[in-house]
Amino acid sequence: MIKATIPVQHTRKEPSIAISLTDLQYRYADKPVVDIKQWQIYKGEKIFLYGDSGSGKSTLIHLLAGITKPTSGSIIIHDTDITQLSTPQRDRFRAHNMGLLYQQSNLIPYLSARENVMLASVLAKKNGPTIQAKVSQLLNDLNIEKALQNRAIEYMSIGQQQRVAIARAMINQPAILLMDEPTSALDDKNKERFINNLFLLLEAQQGTLLFVSHDKSLASHFDQSIELAKLNTVRAATCHTSLQ
Repeated sequence: MIKATIPVQHTRKEPSIAISLTDLQYRYADKPVVDIKQWQIYKGEKIFLYGDSGSGKSTLIHLLAGITKPTSGSIIIHDTDITQLSTPQRDRFRAHNMGLLYQQSNLIPYLSARENVMLASVLAKKNGPTIQAKVSQLLNDLNIEKALQNRAIEYMSIGQQQRVAIARAMINQPAILLMDEPTSALDDKNKERFINNLFLLLEAQQGTLLFVSHDKSLASHFDQSIELAKLNTVRAATCHTSLQ
């Protein structure tokens, strides 16, 4: 007697959603700046978002980070609708779940590289010997050798400062990393180093990246490249000039 074999069915696991936007609108001085009907980013994706000045790039980063509250719509990040949180709640959520990096590193010039990175941990209420060892390791991984780690930021090169800024953004192992024109002050060689260092850390921490820039030469490094104008139905010309 021949036994019939039942084929094993392999269920395909759907990717998890890291960021989901629905009917997102933001108005500044009663003028529309951002209007995105629907957009999703999956966990672990590296997304390159580009657009001209005034297209709403920085505004979108501020909305996703919970720094700016939208006029309407939802921003769901890892199952939490941050639009429903109070300002202090959004601040806490950002400290524990997100890393931010801007065109200007916003490091405190008179503090050392270590102190600048440690500050991010203190704000997230993560401190102690384990974190201090992690700061050292992270800076080492970014080629900030021990001799430089206690040097004041104001005496470091632009490239070194940007690497310290990456360490600060990554120290709390954020699920989401948001970057707004972080390479605009770097030459081509340092841009390449920056991207390589960033991706190595992201791979280790399995984070999700949204990288916003006008420099389309960087797009090939990413999983997906998207023009903001195809998401944001507000024409760039109507956006407030201070909200790029």
